[in-house]
Amino acid sequence: MNTIIVLGIEIDSVPKSSNERNFYNHSVLELNPSSWGEIMRRKLVILMVLFSIFLAIGCTGKGKTVDVRIHNSAFYPDSITISLGDTVKWTNLDSTPHTVIGTDFSSGNISNEASYEYTFIKAGTYNYYCSIDPSMKSVVIVK
Repeated sequence: MNTIIVLGIEIDSVPKSSNERNFYNHSVLELNPSSWGEIMRRKLVILMVLFSIFLAIGCTGKGKTVDVRIHNSAFYPDSITISLGDTVKWTNLDSTPHTVIGTDFSSGNISNEASYEYTFIKAGTYNYYCSIDPSMKSVVIVK
């Protein structure tokens, strides 16, 4: 006989020859009543494991994105506080290019209407500036 496994639970066997019991006339209801408890216990364990995985994904999921505008040769807001895993997205609204340069990140030139994103994975204070206009300075605080 061949074993049928559904969700990791062996529920029956498939006959190889006509001498064996006809599989199609055999129902799950004919299982030994004591095996129902084992089947339900296995299903409950599977359900709890899946629920734990979904809960963990939801709790440690992707961070949020915080927008910083570059406008009139300044960063707005000029200081932000974010959480670990959050992403900062800088968007240049000026007609001239700008950069975002920090200790751990560097955007290169950001042209008009373009953006640069960086995800912060370490706590700390990150000062940054524009290399094209060094008077443009700001800070990201990651908690």
